[in-house]
Amino acid sequence: MDADRFSCVRAKLGAAPPLIPIRTAIRSTDAGTTSTSRTDATDDRYLSTASLFHVFGAINSGFDHGGPNQAQTSWTITGTRANGKTFSLRRDNRWADQFDAAVDPALEVAVAEDTLLFNESEPVRITKVDYAATLSSGYDQETLLRRLVAVNGGALKQRGSVTVKRGDKLRVRAVLRPYRSTATRSVEYTLTVPKTAKKGEPLSVELTAGDAGEADTGQDGDSGAEEMSCLLQPGVGCSRRQTAEQNFDSVLQDLRCTPKNNALTVALNHRSESRPDQAPLKSVTKLRKHVVTGEVDPIDVTVR
Repeated sequence: MDADRFSCVRAKLGAAPPLIPIRTAIRSTDAGTTSTSRTDATDDRYLSTASLFHVFGAINSGFDHGGPNQAQTSWTITGTRANGKTFSLRRDNRWADQFDAAVDPALEVAVAEDTLLFNESEPVRITKVDYAATLSSGYDQETLLRRLVAVNGGALKQRGSVTVKRGDKLRVRAVLRPYRSTATRSVEYTLTVPKTAKKGEPLSVELTAGDAGEADTGQDGDSGAEEMSCLLQPGVGCSRRQTAEQNFDSVLQDLRCTPKNNALTVALNHRSESRPDQAPLKSVTKLRKHVVTGEVDPIDVTVR
């Protein structure tokens, strides 16, 4: 555009920009229908904003009502790297919300787009975004209540610490309670103390329900409103922070490995304040049929 006058605006038409299609397929189990829709972005600086409002609107239309709702989502972002090779990032997740189960699913894919586009390693281009969701009314969630632990064939008990030898098997039982239910469900795990564990080394068994960590978007606070506001900024927007040693492959891996909302993980970790980011010695994740939430204290483990 080169002129804005009372009668009209004037523009010189050239080659059309490449379009970035954002396509959704939303299935409602309540209505037994599937609706498809598409938005095309012409500037990747605004791709996350376009995706946010497109996916949010498509999911809300699929629900056709507010209140307690839940969703199973699956999306794939496809693009090209600096060397011309294609990359693809796929993620599945589950959601449950008492008020609106559309905001967080829309934010998830939008934050991933900004993180990929504005990574600090190499220029990339997103060529398409495909999003699918299965929606149903109601609110199903499991809350982690407590954990029991046993060493080898011992009795399962709720304890704060155990002493083990290398090669011992730690049996852990997570006790969950469904929403508005007095009944409980149990999930069991077995972790073997590795031969590489050092005598006297302080370890801990930790249980993590769902996605216990918030994506770091570089914004102050962590409310949904503040996350949405950063998506309205062209450019970096809601890109997750990256460490100096990360490359694009590790950015992809981080996004793929972000815990899902229905994941229940038990890990045998180093209990070291000097190196809090060490990888777990052992880790087992099980996916539940419902969103999992709640926290329990870790179990201190001493190797003798």
